[in-house]
Amino acid sequence: MNGETFENWTGWAELENDPAIFSTLLREWGVPSVRIQEVFELDSLFDMPPDNIFGLVLLSRWTAPEEENKHQLTTAPSDLWFANQISSYSCASVAIMNIINNHPSINLGPELNAFRNQTKNMSPKDRGLALDSFEHVREKHNSFATAIDKLTVDMSLKDDVLKYERKKRVEETATTNGKRRKRRKITMEHDDQVNGFHFIAYAPVLASAWKMDGMEPLPRKIAGTTAEGSWLFAAASDIQSQMASAIADEMEFSVLSLVRRTDTEDQSAEAADMQLAREDWGPFISHLVQLHAEKGDIQDLMR
Repeated sequence: MNGETFENWTGWAELENDPAIFSTLLREWGVPSVRIQEVFELDSLFDMPPDNIFGLVLLSRWTAPEEENKHQLTTAPSDLWFANQISSYSCASVAIMNIINNHPSINLGPELNAFRNQTKNMSPKDRGLALDSFEHVREKHNSFATAIDKLTVDMSLKDDVLKYERKKRVEETATTNGKRRKRRKITMEHDDQVNGFHFIAYAPVLASAWKMDGMEPLPRKIAGTTAEGSWLFAAASDIQSQMASAIADEMEFSVLSLVRRTDTEDQSAEAADMQLAREDWGPFISHLVQLHAEKGDIQDLMR
């Protein structure tokens, strides 16, 4: 398989949870003034000037929400930019976009500024569809993916289609065999519990703290803010609660923050590391294995 196979690929690849990768995406999207770093202790957030933190991202296994939107929103506020997640593995970029598009003070560059203006009056679903097909963002996102990564996504999507078709056939048998439907439906619901990692954004918008999960139809207002930086208390509290649940369920999690990048930071080392991260060693390894197989010493290579 060569890289040309996926030259016009329109999917979204799963990215490694690496703050340097996400910072590189921001820079190449046209937002060099913001970087992303890992938060090891939530208390450390309060050691920074509050206006230097644009948002937080919680990364954990996705689970269906156990409660309805507490504030019973029927539509997203017109001055809040929120996009739904359309593709399975676009969640990192969706979460980042849901934060930076709500900060007018951030210079997004010509492409993202134009995109924000074009989508500002759209519904969350239509914004999600627009973002899903926004090549400027998607191509940079996928630049860290190998051919194998893209093939894995395609195979996963095909598997999802087969599961859906199988589930549909199960439901069609309900009129002739109710017991059979009940037994097999439980099996299908169990399959749906196999969840991947997911990114949830937190940001201050309209003088309130908001939780923006692209998998939910609307954002959640988790608290009003009365003082500068107090949104962090609400966000940290909500994140702490979810972290406790993740620990109880033995699930992995991490927290990222979007912060102001200083002019004195040297980005050359980060850029060099990211160039290496983009190298696709798959074809080389495949060719190496093929050569050793032809020589008959593949077993020696595996030792």
